[in-house]
Amino acid sequence: MRRLQTALLVLMMCLFAGVSHAEMCEELIGSWAVNYTDESQSTWVIDGTEVYGSTVFPCYATGLKQTEGEANVGFRIYWMNILQKYFYTENLEAITGDTPTTVLDFKVCSFSVNTDYTPDLELHGIVSGVRDEVCTEPVDNSILDKDNWERHVIGSLDSPIYLLVKDMDNDLDLDVIATTNKHPGYYNSEVSWFENKIEVDGTWEKHIISSSDNESDPIQNANGVAVYDMDGDGHEDVVVGTGGVGDADDSGKVYWFKAPATSSGTWRRFLVSAGDNPYFKMYTMDADEDGKEDIVAGGNKGTNIFFNPGEGIDNGAAVWQSQMLPGVTGSSLYLDDMDGDGKTDILNTHLGSDEDDYYGYVSWFKVDNSGENVSFVRTDIDSGVEKPFDINAMDVNNDGRKDVVVTIFQNALVYWYEAPVDSSGEWVQHLISETFSGTDIFTGNIVNDGHTEMVIAGLMQEKISWFKPETSDNVTLWQEYVIDDNILNPGDLSLHDMDGDGDLDLFVAGMGINQMVWYEHTIPSCYVVGDSDIDEICDDIDNCPAQWNPNQEDADSDGDGDVCDPDTVYGTISGDVQEGVTVIIYIFSCGTPQPHATVTTDAQGYYAIGDLENGRYLVGFEEPDYNFTPVWSWVDIPQTEIQSYDFTSTAD
Repeated sequence: MRRLQTALLVLMMCLFAGVSHAEMCEELIGSWAVNYTDESQSTWVIDGTEVYGSTVFPCYATGLKQTEGEANVGFRIYWMNILQKYFYTENLEAITGDTPTTVLDFKVCSFSVNTDYTPDLELHGIVSGVRDEVCTEPVDNSILDKDNWERHVIGSLDSPIYLLVKDMDNDLDLDVIATTNKHPGYYNSEVSWFENKIEVDGTWEKHIISSSDNESDPIQNANGVAVYDMDGDGHEDVVVGTGGVGDADDSGKVYWFKAPATSSGTWRRFLVSAGDNPYFKMYTMDADEDGKEDIVAGGNKGTNIFFNPGEGIDNGAAVWQSQMLPGVTGSSLYLDDMDGDGKTDILNTHLGSDEDDYYGYVSWFKVDNSGENVSFVRTDIDSGVEKPFDINAMDVNNDGRKDVVVTIFQNALVYWYEAPVDSSGEWVQHLISETFSGTDIFTGNIVNDGHTEMVIAGLMQEKISWFKPETSDNVTLWQEYVIDDNILNPGDLSLHDMDGDGDLDLFVAGMGINQMVWYEHTIPSCYVVGDSDIDEICDDIDNCPAQWNPNQEDADSDGDGDVCDPDTVYGTISGDVQEGVTVIIYIFSCGTPQPHATVTTDAQGYYAIGDLENGRYLVGFEEPDYNFTPVWSWVDIPQTEIQSYDFTSTAD
């Protein structure tokens, strides 16, 4: 039986039981795994031993319950309806998931029925041989939820839809660029950027790049935005794709806006392409490796690469040549190095159409510059998924390969596709969520633990959540944490450290609330390294990480706190007097106690004497006006069981 990593065992069980990483699950005896081989066999196997037959469906899993005695003795199989979160006994008596039971942790890996007699459904968990309750104290999982995201409105826009975060004015602060649009129909759009002045006066200053006023010759149905110095003059320019849906899906354009020398100057607009392809997601990359950024435009009728002609692009004389990605492609894009060769690749989703019942494609493209012309090598990840929407890449299972995450439009499904070991292998689809109807995705290390997480906008659910994967023994589980469950139609989003405090904040285009929203993020104290003794001192700096000691007393300054130092005597004096009491440590010499060290109690009555040599000591006092209970205490150094030697004082 394959074994789970101990640390992740604890983590997964605590997540299931509703406790934080700081809480410890006790009395771990070992791990268990269950393989359900095939529906036709109807047999469960635990560690190589058949238990009994059971028909299992994709929405069910099992747990184990210990009936008596030590671990691995007398296990019975229980089953659970995952969707309703009920435990069931053999006689089908339901126990709600909130009721303490001895049914322990379970995790569903995968399920697919075939006849090859290899495990189709795998479950993993842990077994406790002593405790009925799984963990020590239940702690609210909201430690990572919306209470740690403070919502700020930085400015107003009429239906902001797409955004991008970048330093627009070279002042080392991140700014935000946004476009506005409404679906369906035609709509005069605004393109603006918001200058980050948090360090100056705590505000954001709006600058209009392209006005929506009729007299200003506005662009219509603006969507995705990209930022790059397109003409090499040292200023960040802006690229915008346009296109509508419904009655407005018959046209699409790509523009680039030349930045002025100062923030108060006028932006100049140049047309890159006009046609019948509505464009949405926009990126830039040097596709032909000529030193100039080209434009990658995701269109409903295919993704185009527009090659930067260089000289003359700022006077309207230059012509942008274009090349469409091969095969069926769509409007959502992401750029990443998918094969680890150090070069940028293109990921794409095609939503599907009426003609194909909205079964679309998920694919990625390797840019090939080996020949005279640029070519694109296509890899299909999924060629038959319904309504794939946004796409992103991250190493989900920590195997060193980039996996792909995809939202499903107008459906409560989010998937991740596991990258194959070999480039010619099959990508395996896994479920992330079947309760979250997501649209836009962004990835980043949200909790600074060295692993990538992702945030998703729930356009249809009026909700924003982030999802954290945990992988052990080829099992990946996702935990959802809510950022905001009361935001109307959240649009595009982005993760960046906006305030320079070392953690990722979230920026969102609030389509339904006509606002640009910044969620200031604060990582819970000790989340990454843990706080095992719950004293609010993180384990990596706690001088006694397993013992509660919020004051971190260390009498001999040896790095070990008094409460866990075997050569330190410590305690507290309470009663009629506590501050200023002289505590004497005696050591025996030839059968006679001799004063060895003295210390005076502090305002709270605390005392400690450390760096004591091995031997027997006596703790006593020289306070003629007070009596102490007990009168003295014996201490053997080193202490086999470290304890506090406390006394109560009474006025004589």
